[in-house]
Amino acid sequence: TKGGGIVIKNEPGAAGVKAYSILYGAKPDGYTFGILDSAFIVETLTSKLDVDINKFTYLLQFNNTTRILVTNKNGLANWDEMMKTAKVKELKWGCAMFGRATHVDSIIIQDAFNIPAKLIPFGGTSQSMAALLRGDVPMVSTSIDAVKPLIDAGEIRLLADFTGQGEYPGVPTSKDLGRPDLAEKVAGQYGISRNEQDE
Repeated sequence: TKGGGIVIKNEPGAAGVKAYSILYGAKPDGYTFGILDSAFIVETLTSKLDVDINKFTYLLQFNNTTRILVTNKNGLANWDEMMKTAKVKELKWGCAMFGRATHVDSIIIQDAFNIPAKLIPFGGTSQSMAALLRGDVPMVSTSIDAVKPLIDAGEIRLLADFTGQGEYPGVPTSKDLGRPDLAEKVAGQYGISRNEQDE
């Protein structure tokens, strides 16, 4: 920006709660901003936070990630095989830790298609991908931007793309699977907000 700059500070810890608290406690002078996603909303519903969500001003949505269901290169052949296998035996389905965006999205997808699978939460994408590559779980729901290098390297394959865009030939989209509404429901939303308390 003209006359100044932006300092980006990553605040890991407590699955984002630490960052929410820092933003909430910051001086409301228009100089401190934070990125919130759908996990923040879940956190406010399932945990007691020292944060009043009504004290944030939501400025803009800047990103909308593509949710996908993936398997490893030697895993399930496609969506149809996954569905058939799940009806014979309960599959393990890797996702983000409890309450995070891909955990919630996995519940929505599982319910939409009545998939008999057990959700296995992991601490993050690196842990869920490691489990997938080891063969500990046959499938993982994630965001395409988080695993694109693994896709490009041929280490993992897509079972489904829930955007409806059809970026990958031969991979069914939510529209192909009869649920075009999922494109909006499970898209990862990221927005910028600021603290406005006492302004």
